[in-house]
Amino acid sequence: MGDYDAYNLEKILELQPDLILTSAEDEQQVYEKLTKIAPVVAIDFDQYDVYGHVQKVAEALGIEEEGKAWEQRYKAKVEEARKLVNAKVGKNETVAALNVRAKTIKMYGSRNMGHVLYNDLQLTPPPLIKSEIEKDPLFWSKDVSMELLPEYAADHIFLMLFPGEDAAQYLKEIEQSSLWKNLPAVKNNHVYVVDVDRWLGYDPVLIEKQLDEAVQYLTGTKK
Repeated sequence: MGDYDAYNLEKILELQPDLILTSAEDEQQVYEKLTKIAPVVAIDFDQYDVYGHVQKVAEALGIEEEGKAWEQRYKAKVEEARKLVNAKVGKNETVAALNVRAKTIKMYGSRNMGHVLYNDLQLTPPPLIKSEIEKDPLFWSKDVSMELLPEYAADHIFLMLFPGEDAAQYLKEIEQSSLWKNLPAVKNNHVYVVDVDRWLGYDPVLIEKQLDEAVQYLTGTKK
């Protein structure tokens, strides 16, 4: 989850936690420092999807039944959402999830921004992203340049802008280009600009908000 500098150990100490949940990717040095504050449970972020994350956290907290109950409730909501979207979005229509950053575009697969779209609503990603997901069901994302956008063309685009002036300027360049203007989603006004704080997250609270918003956009109830 990053190096030692990514943690403010003094702040963590002030919180007086009884338990610390962290990524299994953390360096041993960081792990050892955290264990001096409280017991640590490491969960490998890359090994599980959001459902796996919830179950691992529930196990660590001793509330496995609550974790299972949340998953059942959420998946029931997903079934209803899928019916609404399927009534509006054709089987052959594709959906792209992209995050514009400074000088690069991150195209998402089945995690984070793409989870609700591809796993829950079972929408079809652009062919190049679809092939990546078929190779790795937990495929996260890949960086592409503006010049490659036509290769990832879709009928619907969920667009997230990363914070910062450089990213905003790059988005302006993209939107002014003929490559962008000729994309099917752009031509048909099917580009949905979503909030980075809501759509970059990959946890049970945020994916439910993402699900609600995705349904609103794709059914035309939110412009």
